[in-house]
Amino acid sequence: MNVSTSLNQLQPHEHQMRTVYDLDKLAELLLSVYSEGGIRAWQPIVAAANDDGSFRLIHGHRRWLALIFGAALPDWLARQKADGQPVDQVTVETGRTFLTQMVEHFDNLLSAGQALLKRYGNRPVDVVLYEGDTTDELYALLGGNFGAEAPDMLGLAIGFAGAVAAGASPAQIAARIGKPVQFVQHHLALQALPQPLQKAIATGVLPLSVAAKLQQISGDAKRAGLSAFVLANIEGDRSHLSAGDIAHLAKALDKWPGIQLPMLFDHQTQRNLARAVGRLWGQVLEAHPAATWAAAASLMHQGLHEEPWKTPAKLTAFFQLFGGDIYYDNASGQIRFEQLLAHLLPEVGCAGCPIKALPAGTTLRFDLAPAGGVMGMPCRFGEPAERCLHGFAADDSIDIRVQPIWADLPGVTATANGPRITSLADLQTAWQARAQLEAEEDAAAVAEETGAVTSNNGQPAVSQPPAGGVSADAVGASGNSDDAAAATGPIARMRAQIADFMAHHTTLAVDHPVATRCAGCQHRLAKSPTKDPEVPHCAWAGRLRTVQFLQLQPAEAGQPVIPVCRQYAPTASWAELIPAHPAPPGLPRDWLVAQTLELAQQASSRLGSDRYPFEFLTGRPMKGSESHASWFAEQLKARQGDLADAQLFTLFLWSHAQWSRERQNAALPLGKDGLQFGRYQESRWPENREGDAT
Repeated sequence: MNVSTSLNQLQPHEHQMRTVYDLDKLAELLLSVYSEGGIRAWQPIVAAANDDGSFRLIHGHRRWLALIFGAALPDWLARQKADGQPVDQVTVETGRTFLTQMVEHFDNLLSAGQALLKRYGNRPVDVVLYEGDTTDELYALLGGNFGAEAPDMLGLAIGFAGAVAAGASPAQIAARIGKPVQFVQHHLALQALPQPLQKAIATGVLPLSVAAKLQQISGDAKRAGLSAFVLANIEGDRSHLSAGDIAHLAKALDKWPGIQLPMLFDHQTQRNLARAVGRLWGQVLEAHPAATWAAAASLMHQGLHEEPWKTPAKLTAFFQLFGGDIYYDNASGQIRFEQLLAHLLPEVGCAGCPIKALPAGTTLRFDLAPAGGVMGMPCRFGEPAERCLHGFAADDSIDIRVQPIWADLPGVTATANGPRITSLADLQTAWQARAQLEAEEDAAAVAEETGAVTSNNGQPAVSQPPAGGVSADAVGASGNSDDAAAATGPIARMRAQIADFMAHHTTLAVDHPVATRCAGCQHRLAKSPTKDPEVPHCAWAGRLRTVQFLQLQPAEAGQPVIPVCRQYAPTASWAELIPAHPAPPGLPRDWLVAQTLELAQQASSRLGSDRYPFEFLTGRPMKGSESHASWFAEQLKARQGDLADAQLFTLFLWSHAQWSRERQNAALPLGKDGLQFGRYQESRWPENREGDAT
């Protein structure tokens, strides 16, 4: 049935799918309306009646707009003529210029149309009255939008959502418009996203499939969090995340339950850090769920979300994202451990702590920890404290990680994660043994420097500095016979070697993965290991031992020299020390682990007992009786789970390089990323430095 009404009685349908109009096509329709004085009879406007006497458009949204702009076009042409810019012939280009000016003035096409209705809205128009139920009406709306000009993505999402709200299924909608069901489902997913992300997808910054991946996440907070993370990685018309990245994150985040504390920990400090992480996670998740999952997505994208207490990099990243100003200092890039202890570890305290039970006021040169302060054991250094990261809660079992130099003491157990003490009795026994040993070492050092030192078997001790040692003549001779004897004795020569390496190794390529840096070594001390403050701050300088330092000289000119301390024991984890290979081949992990172990053990057996592979990873234990082949196997078993596949492949290539080195008995192929190898030859550490007296 046809009815007559006015332009201002027609309203866009609330589920209209088209939100963006092609001005060129609308200009063509405008020219037709202007030339013919109205719309063609065979292309009528179809509308449904509202209760207030107005009508909602079903078919003909563009025709309705063309009629509005067609009514205003003569007045615009008159103004152009009055302004000295007459239009001789009205063309499609004329219509486009007019529409463009309207859009620029009113911000968008629909706003321009609504503004013009105030002046031209009384113009008459004939419409075909639509009669049917709501579902049929929406189907008609959907079908009418798939004509010569397809609707935009956001318009489709709005229209499909309206049809579903009216009772239609995605399959029914797809059948009506002749599209796959997935097409409808993806657009419905788009409608559920935050508007800025909808716009990014609609404008092509990200594909439509991203909407479906995000919609598959169970839980509104997780979905909102990942959406926020995706938006944060959009810069202009470019996304720093690929569709594959987002799909992977959506799947992983959906499965991840969040921070979960395990039953067992590698040591007590790790247990306390895990407590703090778990407590902070719970607090921020309760207060800001969506923001928490957005930050979790960031950690997940970097591979830092699992067990953040296990490595410094993971821990720092966690507190940087979740700690705020309370627990993280942005200026220094450091965790505020004082605040962490005060607010996140209330159950940990000095009362009842087994460490607090040790003799007070007596600090060993090599005590349980190398220092006091918030990161050390303040009670062992006479510092006031209520708790520390090494402390214990009331029900904690005793498990204390001690310095490597404690490894041979009674009561100390060697593990892949370093020497440990697991009972109060063993702690007291080991401490007493260490105190007695230091007293004996002090006496032996005094005797040695006067020439009277003897070895453990009662024979005079003779130092045998290895190749690469520093000449004793370069160390502070004073002319006094007693001073000269002390300055040229075995322990003085050993300490001079250590001091020279510590002073000069940083001038070489310390950033290479196989370089040994004092700053990252467990044996680096905050003070002298003896009562003499001039003794190098290294655990190996405490008493007479055989030490060795080398340089890896590159075969190619222009390549850096790599410093190697044969006593090195790294403080960092394997996950921090081993770079990821840029193109891992995807070999099975079990095979890589087995081959790496076999190659390393073969290389170790060829090298002999005094040399072994991967010093920069496993370090040299302070106890000399330990088989290094077994030590590497223990380390590999304990740490390989922390490595990504690309890091494990780098370790395999390094083990092959060590194995090849021993077959040739010469050059050592080394590579920073496990791919580009250069040849290095071991050489002596320089004995004399011109103009250098140390």
